[in-house]
Amino acid sequence: MPRCCDLVLHHNRFLVTKNPPQECINCPVSYMYDGRGSISARLEHAGRTYGILTVSVRIAFSQDPEGQELLNDVADDIAYALHSIEVEKDRMQKEAALREARDMLEGRVKERTQELEVLSSRLLNAQEEERKRIAADLHDGIGQCLSAVKFMVETVIEQLKGKVDRLEI
Repeated sequence: MPRCCDLVLHHNRFLVTKNPPQECINCPVSYMYDGRGSISARLEHAGRTYGILTVSVRIAFSQDPEGQELLNDVADDIAYALHSIEVEKDRMQKEAALREARDMLEGRVKERTQELEVLSSRLLNAQEEERKRIAADLHDGIGQCLSAVKFMVETVIEQLKGKVDRLEI
């Protein structure tokens, strides 16, 4: 990593380099700074580092406190924008996950509702079948017994009538 980047990332949040070709020997772009200086600022917001902003400027501008403050403000704005993009991306991912979870739950609710409808229908059918069975048992079983009892009672009454008639004579 070039010296200027290392200094900005690990030591100073802001760095002015008057003569980059001489001060940043291993910098891959130092040859482009012919007769110019550079100002580097760490792109940092809310404790997170997003990168480094380095600009090539006239040496006089690099020494100007107002110019330095301007670049520092621009770096803060860029870092805030990067942070906002990251927050928005995270929010969108969470919304997508919530939509997916909601859709999954709605699907499960539909499945369970269908299962409950099937079970409710089976229960109603079972109740109706049980009513029919009980009605048939009453009609066939108890009904026949009652008919048999009725005939027996009628027979006994007839027999008693016959005995009463004989007693009266």
